[in-house]
Amino acid sequence: MPSAGSRAALCNPCASQGPGLVHPQRGGYTRPNRKENDLAIIVKSAGELAIMREAGRINALALEAAVSAVRVGVTTRELDAIAEDVIRSHGATPAFLGYPNRSYPAHPYPATINASIDGELVHGIPGGRRLREGQILSIDCGTVFKGYVGDSAVTVPVGRVSPEAERLLEVTREAL
Repeated sequence: MPSAGSRAALCNPCASQGPGLVHPQRGGYTRPNRKENDLAIIVKSAGELAIMREAGRINALALEAAVSAVRVGVTTRELDAIAEDVIRSHGATPAFLGYPNRSYPAHPYPATINASIDGELVHGIPGGRRLREGQILSIDCGTVFKGYVGDSAVTVPVGRVSPEAERLLEVTREAL
């Protein structure tokens, strides 16, 4: 489990910033130095593409670690701690942790992952509720590495699920 100090720090600045503006509340995220309504595609260098791939790779490792821990009795808070540990151990920062809340600025997003059980809200906050047999869990994870973000999500069964739930998971995988 991450220390209270790492939680309090929320988002640490990335080790190396590329060109752009550093978001004032999220040190690790850079926004291209351009006008908000400029829709031009920014061509990335080979180095930038390599960093983007590494952000995605680290994010995939964090997501895989969280998914491998999914079982009956585990809490989504425990899965969150696993993902955060993997991200930080690779020199990256959780992208969602500390993300500003425009409606409630004093309450930024408090977790590394989004965890939604069954038909819940898509960006559920991890907590102390224990996973139960037959549930479907969606986990979304984001990682900032050297100013670039990797983000992906997965939906998995908790233990054995109903035939209907298994079919839903199968059809969803096929749609990808």
